Amino acid sequence: MFKVFECLFQHLNASIYELLPDTKHQQGLGLFFMAVLAHRGHTT
Repeated sequence: MFKVFECLFQHLNASIYELLPDTKHQQGLGLFFMAVLAHRGHTT
């Protein structure tokens, strides 16, 4: 299940970065996704 999530995460991340050219939004999303991955790492 986590492998599927990682694949979707990679595709969504790439799509979001393409849709949002603003670097501030990219940095915010990057921090958000990093927090999600870190949280997932701690829970597992």
